[in-house]
Amino acid sequence: MPTMPTLPTIPVPPPVSSIPPVPTVTPLSQGPPEFCVFLKGLPYEADKTQVKDFFKNLAIVEDSIYIAYGPNGRATGEGFLEFKTEQDYKTALGAHMQYMGTRFIQVHPISRKGMLEKIDTIRKLPRNCAHITNIPYNISKKDVRAFLEGVGLYEDTLKVLTDSQGNGLGQAIFQLRTEEDARKAERLHRQKLNGRDAFVHLVTFEQMKEIERNPPPQNKRGQPDSLRNQPLQNMPFTVTVDEIMDFFYGYQVLPGSVCLQFSEKGLPTGEAMVAFQNHEEATAAVMDLNDRPIGARKVKISLG
Repeated sequence: MPTMPTLPTIPVPPPVSSIPPVPTVTPLSQGPPEFCVFLKGLPYEADKTQVKDFFKNLAIVEDSIYIAYGPNGRATGEGFLEFKTEQDYKTALGAHMQYMGTRFIQVHPISRKGMLEKIDTIRKLPRNCAHITNIPYNISKKDVRAFLEGVGLYEDTLKVLTDSQGNGLGQAIFQLRTEEDARKAERLHRQKLNGRDAFVHLVTFEQMKEIERNPPPQNKRGQPDSLRNQPLQNMPFTVTVDEIMDFFYGYQVLPGSVCLQFSEKGLPTGEAMVAFQNHEEATAAVMDLNDRPIGARKVKISLG
């Protein structure tokens, strides 16, 4: 007689009392309060000590001061820090548009997450686009493309800027393909384009789109450049466009108008040209800033 197969053992559940209780789910806490601020308009040579002095007698979280540098290693004029108490944070916000040296500093509230994201963005922003100014008002895309022969760019980004009536503004923008193309484009600065010195400045993609939306004004036809173009002399040979823009912070400098001067051998001369929105603004800058220093040298400014 065949034997019956052995039936599998059915596990017996433990008594209810021996089952561990389901852990209680506590609601997520909102975390500690955040008292972070975003600074704009910092002098490019500003360091952490100067930031501390600006917020003198306020309790700053240790090692929270961050001065931003772009991918080119230059300071961007932006910074971040965090305060220990709400009262100090509110006091800090009250310092908005106060002076640090000769600069008005903007102090804005920002979340810690926003602060970290912005720092990351600043570090990564490449200047892979270009803005050309001071070119003829009747310039065409074909003319600009011929000027940029040998420079790789995304053709669909090349735009000759016009006003709302379709009149040319004497400006063009485009995005470059590689870092080498950006360097090639930069070397075309002050080269002739249909008889005029083309001013070529590298900008970020975001800056290019902003220029496209709101093109900076150009000299009106027939208005002499000397009304607004000012020569700068006796600057450090290492001076950058950013440092010059910082020097003129608070004055209405035409975006993209700062032009560094170079010798025939391509060496910096410590001189530049800068254009202002109007003659009154140019005069004010000369009166206020002549003999003010950039680095260790006193800048000489005169009406053109």
